Amino acid sequence: MSQNKIKPFQWAVPLGILAVLWLIPTPGGLTDQAWHMFAIFVATIIGILTAPLASGALMFIALALAVFTNTMTLNER
Repeated sequence: MSQNKIKPFQWAVPLGILAVLWLIPTPGGLTDQAWHMFAIFVATIIGILTAPLASGALMFIALALAVFTNTMTLNER
């Protein structure tokens, strides 16, 4: 059985993009909540491309992040 070793960049790239987008000031015309949702969405897509985990697991992590940061409530999912 072969084991796929996860390289640090596979986590660093999506987390770095999430951090950068999260910390950039919100563009005019958007709410903070909308901008943070965009950051989570982009980081999820980049995470799917770099594949540190299965895509389903990444989507659950993104959903949990959105709920725990109050970007989205459980009723809005």
